[in-house]
Amino acid sequence: MAMPGITATDPSAPLARRRWLALAAPVFGLMIVGLDATILTVALPTLATDLEATTTELQWFTDGYTLPFAGLLLPLGVLGDRIGRRLVLIGGLLLFGVGSAMVMAVDSPDGLIVARVVMGAGAAAITPLALGMVPLMSLPRSGRRRWRSPPAGSPWAFRSVHWPADGC
Repeated sequence: MAMPGITATDPSAPLARRRWLALAAPVFGLMIVGLDATILTVALPTLATDLEATTTELQWFTDGYTLPFAGLLLPLGVLGDRIGRRLVLIGGLLLFGVGSAMVMAVDSPDGLIVARVVMGAGAAAITPLALGMVPLMSLPRSGRRRWRSPPAGSPWAFRSVHWPADGC
């Protein structure tokens, strides 16, 4: 895979490839967190019938993920900054995986709620660390201090917000 600005004889070519491969971990982590946050909405009718869940239990299926996610997002981000982003990110991925495995073996609404709490805690570790690692991995060391995000009013921000409404 050719990298922009890097030739085949460039000694930094293996480093560039490793950067792209390392980028796969945070991207994968954010993908599973986003997928899990949205897929439950599609599965709720099936879960209601298969698990014979009440309306309150259906609400807890969603809240069991959202509450630990929201409550642990900041503390786990700080923990990752203090003891190492990689360590906490891997721990979050493992915790999320354990929660996913628990979901496969669930046969009651209470078991699903517990599994969703575990998954929410794992997602809280994945999200801030993955988002914090991406800018550090995508720029060479010399450019890190000069890099700035585009202003909020930039065309990119406007387009990303309005793109779904445009129907394009």
